[in-house]
Amino acid sequence: AMTAKGLAKGLKLSAREKRVLIAAGAAAGLSAAFNAPIAGLLFVVEEVYHHFSRHVWVTALTASLVANAVSLRIFGQVPVLAMTEKLPVFPLKDYWILIVLGIFLGVLGYGYEWVVLRIGKVYQGLGKIFHLPSHFHGLLAVLFIIPIGLYFPYLLGGGNELILALNGLHPALTVAILYLAIRFIWSMLSFGSGFPGGIFLPILTLGALSGSVFAAAFENLGFLQVSQFPIFIILGMAGYFGAVSKAPLTAMILVTEMVGDLHQLMTIGVVTLIAYLVMDFMGGEPVYEAMLHNLIAHEPKQVDNIPTMIDLPVTDSLAGRLVKDLTLPDGVLISTQIFQDQSEVVHGDTRLKAGATLYLVVNESNISQVRKLFL
Repeated sequence: AMTAKGLAKGLKLSAREKRVLIAAGAAAGLSAAFNAPIAGLLFVVEEVYHHFSRHVWVTALTASLVANAVSLRIFGQVPVLAMTEKLPVFPLKDYWILIVLGIFLGVLGYGYEWVVLRIGKVYQGLGKIFHLPSHFHGLLAVLFIIPIGLYFPYLLGGGNELILALNGLHPALTVAILYLAIRFIWSMLSFGSGFPGGIFLPILTLGALSGSVFAAAFENLGFLQVSQFPIFIILGMAGYFGAVSKAPLTAMILVTEMVGDLHQLMTIGVVTLIAYLVMDFMGGEPVYEAMLHNLIAHEPKQVDNIPTMIDLPVTDSLAGRLVKDLTLPDGVLISTQIFQDQSEVVHGDTRLKAGATLYLVVNESNISQVRKLFL
């Protein structure tokens, strides 16, 4: 996505074209890393744009497929989380366990988001105590990481090697809990320091460890067999990521594509849905949006009145209403409505049609507010 952003600046594209290109870059990056081109597309639609736009999905899908082909066929890269092991089919009579797992992952996902949005305050407090400015907070993170690097080096990094090793490790319950606690705490310390780094793969790692903790506990209780342990690593990744990102379709397809086994799609869907519902019930927000709002709230206020054009769908809640009856922020202009390939210039008495696409001119600072109103 950052590469696409730089390319967009160099080409002097419009603001709308820049956003489409950035979305395509995000899809391509996810596709190349995880060998999951469809998940890359869904991530853009669910997590970035939040609506189905023809321009976005065609561009994102093209970039996603090309990136996947180049990564695998030209450079011979192996997917980060390639899992080729044949997994047993989970029996239907034990699906109640999946519901419990979904609740467990939903609660943990909410806890993750709650901490990640507040960990910066810990560094602010430590910075005041040790008289360190914010750009030196990373030094504290380095000090925190040293003991883990000495005693648990395999718990460092993005976590892909740890995920793949969990099958062979098959840790006991106490060990699985210890690994999960260390990864959670030090992931937060690393992210909160302000050093560059993502949370996508660490979220999947925490999900895999959460699944292993759950599987170890239920195995001790006699509800699961040893052969079913790998399934819960996969379900943990899907459910945890689906809850934290609030992008359940992306989570389902991402893990399914990585595993390469459609037989697990039903179990993945059940766990992801339950985890998502629990997260929503507890008031959790999509983590990337929440982090963006948290970042903006702590930055100096800047007035950004650069007009740009965006396209949004007419949802059922707006269908049939007149444009003049909408309560829009100042400076928002609805210019065009396109329905069944027929376009019309919008005025106050224009009636919105379900399924149509609206083109709006808005200030960039109001884009988030306008999207919430329409979606």
